[in-house]
Amino acid sequence: MNDELKYDVFLSHNSADKPAVLQIGSALQKAGLRSFLDIWHLQRGMCCAVFLGPSPDGPWQNEELHYALNRAARTRDDYRVIPVLLPGSDPARMDGFLALRTWVDFRHGLDDQAALTTI
Repeated sequence: MNDELKYDVFLSHNSADKPAVLQIGSALQKAGLRSFLDIWHLQRGMCCAVFLGPSPDGPWQNEELHYALNRAARTRDDYRVIPVLLPGSDPARMDGFLALRTWVDFRHGLDDQAALTTI
């Protein structure tokens, strides 16, 4: 693993939502953000985008979310956690500490440029 390689955002997601997350991740890269996606890299970023799609949380996604929220609390939010709602998702899934975060809404489509610029 290369310690010099840094990322702007870690894309946490359920594997069932991977096609949507891949599309958004590619758009983020085109916009100049260095994105971590499990199939692209093996190093975590400086923030974590938690993707909530129509699928329930996967076991690893749940672990990643708890790790990210814990890290954000320990660093006083120097490490950011960003909930991202995918098309077909239910905003009610953002509960607890995740609901306190500023979130991004892609429920109207993955090509929403206004949503993309808020990540």
